[in-house]
Amino acid sequence: MSGIEPLTAIALGQSALGAVHGIGSANAARAQMDAQAKSVAANAARQRQLLALQQESDTRRQRNLLERTTARARVSFGARGLSDADGSAGALLSGIENEFEIEQADRDRAYGLQLSGLDQGLADSLGRIEQARSSSLLDRQQDVQRRVSGLLRWGLKSR
Repeated sequence: MSGIEPLTAIALGQSALGAVHGIGSANAARAQMDAQAKSVAANAARQRQLLALQQESDTRRQRNLLERTTARARVSFGARGLSDADGSAGALLSGIENEFEIEQADRDRAYGLQLSGLDQGLADSLGRIEQARSSSLLDRQQDVQRRVSGLLRWGLKSR
């Protein structure tokens, strides 16, 4: 019989289809991982925005509290006939403002740590996704190579 045996031809065709399907599956897996990476990044961006809004709100609330506290202190000093330029009154107001600045710096550091943790979590998640993507792609490439090698072996044997 000339050419390729019918069973060999069927086997070659099925192996070729399997290789093509393997490439399609790899593309689908890559697309799914890309979507997952985008979702993780978008979630991290939302969390960063939420933290920024929370920090702004906390700072505004603390600044308003400082203004109310210093205003009450000035009223109290004024009722006693003291001005905020006087030594004791000025020192107390200055102490209140310094305490606010120290607490604000502590809050800023805490928010900075939260952002760093968020960034680290994002980097870890994206690293795991990339590792899975690389592993999946390598597995698919090896599968395609095995199938193509099998095709070539069968093709050479049938001659």
